[in-house]
Amino acid sequence: MGLFSSSDETFDSKTPPIDPAWGKSPKGHFYRLAHLEPDEVGLPGLGGVYVVWHKGVRPEWLYVAATEDLGKALMQALEDTDISSYEPRGGLWCTWAPIRPEFRNGVVLYLRKLLKTVIPPKPADEIEEGSVQPVAVLPPG
Repeated sequence: MGLFSSSDETFDSKTPPIDPAWGKSPKGHFYRLAHLEPDEVGLPGLGGVYVVWHKGVRPEWLYVAATEDLGKALMQALEDTDISSYEPRGGLWCTWAPIRPEFRNGVVLYLRKLLKTVIPPKPADEIEEGSVQPVAVLPPG
């Protein structure tokens, strides 16, 4: 099954990364987390994977997680002190992709390792790595 469709596509280490069409503004820019209006971009109730990072002198990938409600999760990320403490370091930025539920943990696992996120997963976002097959996707860029 594909990330977005019901095809019989399978994933293995030889499968090239999939472009999950990361969410961007109408002008083609990623959203600043503090200025994001989830209702305006249709995020409430939309499930998928989200990524948060900061820009600045030494940008870092901060957090990757899966959720059933991207709007709620991104607003909670903004309120999280571990994440929001990076705002002064060039601002917090975010993106998301609607990923089918059965592939979300695999995408998150793959991105956490690829991007080397600096904030450990919250208890609700932890993944049992031994039971999840990583799903290769192109990172936000």
